[in-house]
Amino acid sequence: AILVPYPNAVNNHQELNAIELERSGSAIMLKDSEIEEKLLPKIKELIFSNDKLLQLSQNIRQYGVLDSAEKIAEGILKFLNI
Repeated sequence: AILVPYPNAVNNHQELNAIELERSGSAIMLKDSEIEEKLLPKIKELIFSNDKLLQLSQNIRQYGVLDSAEKIAEGILKFLNI
């Protein structure tokens, strides 16, 4: 993933999350001000680097929640007292 955090987000939370994902080797972060200069070269880099794509794919898995839909549904039902 190439992440572009919304620059006006409250408490800069999007950028902080994107920085963490980038540090863990799970994503690439570009600031909004860098898009024009760096987005196309980053896309090209990824297109031609299967190793980089594989690394990003493997690293992002640590953040996944496999049963997230079930957990969300349970939370909704609990909230509704069902």
